[in-house]
Amino acid sequence: KGGHTITLNPDKYSRQVILTCPTCASTEFEFDPDMDESIAVYKCISCEREFAKDELIQENAENIDEH
Repeated sequence: KGGHTITLNPDKYSRQVILTCPTCASTEFEFDPDMDESIAVYKCISCEREFAKDELIQENAENIDEH
């Protein structure tokens, strides 16, 4: 297990950032890799909060901006 890294558009970005849950600071999420990314739900393993991909990225904007 470990943090899930979301890869942003490789043509625009060449970095990886470990995303954290804004509720409990966990870095472990589960999701269905067969689901379309635009509708995929990421679930925090620790507190079970669920996020859309865009929401999770928005919640981690400060962390993303630092990298």
